[in-house]
Amino acid sequence: MLSSLQNVGTLERTMQRHDPSVAFATLPKINPAGVERIKAVLKEGHTRWLTVTLVLFFLVCALTVTMMCVGNTIYSPAEIWHVLTGGEAEAHTLRSVWDYRLPRIVAALLVGFAFGIAGNTFQTMLRNPLASPDVIGITSGSSVAAVFCLLILHMGAGETSGIAVLAALIVAAAIYGLANIGGFSAGKLILVGLGIQAMAKACTSFLLLKGAEFDVATALRWLSGSLNGVTMEETIPLVVIIPLAVAAILLGRRLRILELGEEAATTLVPDGVRVADLVARGRFPYQPFMGGMKQEDLDAVNESMQLMGVDTLADRCVDELSGGQRQRVWIAMALAQQTEILLLDEPTTYLDIAYQIEILDLLATLNRERKTTVVMVLHDINLSSRYAAYMFALRKGELYCEGTPQEVVTEKTMRDVFELDCMIISDPVSGSPFIVPKQKAVAV
Repeated sequence: MLSSLQNVGTLERTMQRHDPSVAFATLPKINPAGVERIKAVLKEGHTRWLTVTLVLFFLVCALTVTMMCVGNTIYSPAEIWHVLTGGEAEAHTLRSVWDYRLPRIVAALLVGFAFGIAGNTFQTMLRNPLASPDVIGITSGSSVAAVFCLLILHMGAGETSGIAVLAALIVAAAIYGLANIGGFSAGKLILVGLGIQAMAKACTSFLLLKGAEFDVATALRWLSGSLNGVTMEETIPLVVIIPLAVAAILLGRRLRILELGEEAATTLVPDGVRVADLVARGRFPYQPFMGGMKQEDLDAVNESMQLMGVDTLADRCVDELSGGQRQRVWIAMALAQQTEILLLDEPTTYLDIAYQIEILDLLATLNRERKTTVVMVLHDINLSSRYAAYMFALRKGELYCEGTPQEVVTEKTMRDVFELDCMIISDPVSGSPFIVPKQKAVAV
């Protein structure tokens, strides 16, 4: 946190005790009715997710039945069901269903789930619709390895598939490593991936030009993902995809916790996330792996939202809020964790002066009444001096001095750390040190 600050220095304050001469309001009473509103917002999001999942499931089922019935010979669903349940039928019907159509459909479903899991994981973690394995070069890298094995080494399908998977993992690690040079960002990873993809496609085209006619046809069939000729035995290894698909569906909403890069922690939240949903994420550490929100979680979310005055925004999308409202929502999420220590980086940013005082008063009250240790960074030194019990002054990323506000906020410290000539007077409200900058001489 401190390393991300500017070199000119800043003040970090720790509120562990308070000057009793400064009066703060008590914590407001919590309205239990807010819990029902939070439940409604969270339920709406869950219902929407469940509805979309069920619709997609039934579409897949309908498409599966259609593909089983339609082909060179059209069968009715009743005939297909009769064959699949072990009923007697003509030899060509049994062969068409069991040896051709069923293996192709099973393989297509499992491979489709695999593509869906990969795309959803990458796009969610990197928060970019372009972050899909087939776009950022992972699939292309795997294809180069497969074509090389087929055309140059003349390997079989099983060995080729294994090496292609290994190559995909190596390419993914290489893309991440290159994107991490000089600091990771999702945008840099995508650009690196696009470059890898272009290079891999060029290599694939070169290998296809040099390959024999028969081998090229085999390689092209592999690259196109054709399932013609696949057998039921060849689909057995793909069964491992089923538990992965179930886990991806159940844990899809929690994947956002794994978002990579500093941008994910400091900028916008994903589109469409509502205020209550974002604040509720502060309760994730208290929830079991496959569990949901308990009553104490809902109470904590409701309390933190009411303390920050964002309870009336529960059903609003976070990306629709002003900067100040969004800042208060983030603080509410931190409060929902109900930890003994609260770490905040510039919590008053984007807030009007009235809201700055309101939030700092609230944090001081939490410190006093609930014994919560609050550590935060503030650029407003006068506010730091008024509310802090202990302060640290940094100069060019290194600790310059520490101590009480009276020990830290001095004319010498302001001159050495901030290159500011000033006078230090007593704050008429709190009695803490108060900075009055001196006007520099202006040439006439």
